[in-house]
Amino acid sequence: VIQDAGLKFVGLGNSLQEYPSTIQTMYFVWDRKGISVADGEKDTATRSIVKGPIRARTKDGLEMQVSVSFQWRFQPEGIIPLNSILGHELYQDEFVRFARSGVVEACSLFPAQFYFTNRTAITEKMKEVLRDNFIRPQKSLSASIVGMQLREVDLPDLFDDEIANTQEQMQELEIASAERAQEIIAKERELLVASETMKKIIQIAQ
Repeated sequence: VIQDAGLKFVGLGNSLQEYPSTIQTMYFVWDRKGISVADGEKDTATRSIVKGPIRARTKDGLEMQVSVSFQWRFQPEGIIPLNSILGHELYQDEFVRFARSGVVEACSLFPAQFYFTNRTAITEKMKEVLRDNFIRPQKSLSASIVGMQLREVDLPDLFDDEIANTQEQMQELEIASAERAQEIIAKERELLVASETMKKIIQIAQ
């Protein structure tokens, strides 16, 4: 594996296969708008990989679709075995499969409610599972995961409606609690004024 730049002599009848040494991004999204994909690149191995959203299930069994992206980079020691097994371009299909299975596995560990309240934990778990999927010594696979983003989550409409109702009820409860607190403060103020007035009356009477 050659990592330094410059002119290289490979000998008659030999050639070099180019693999990206920089951080690459893989997307699973509904809309490609705003995503920079180098479609004009002659070498498809240097392009970003863009696929549709991933279908998965939550821990409580709800079907969902998730949009994610993550950044990865080849480890030099894994390139030669990878090339001998999958070739110069076919590795991308395997990487997509590894990524999908990792996201599906991570999604199944969290109930639907978590996708509204604790996305940070879900994202970290996805990153952890992908790291395990992309480092497989038994297959001489070695690629590092350097970033992970949980972009969008699409849950069933009925669940979304129920979440909206729950959030509305929570807001109403917060408003009622705030009003109750204001009433208590007002009563305490009235009691304090009445107490001070009583003290003045007693002082005058004495």
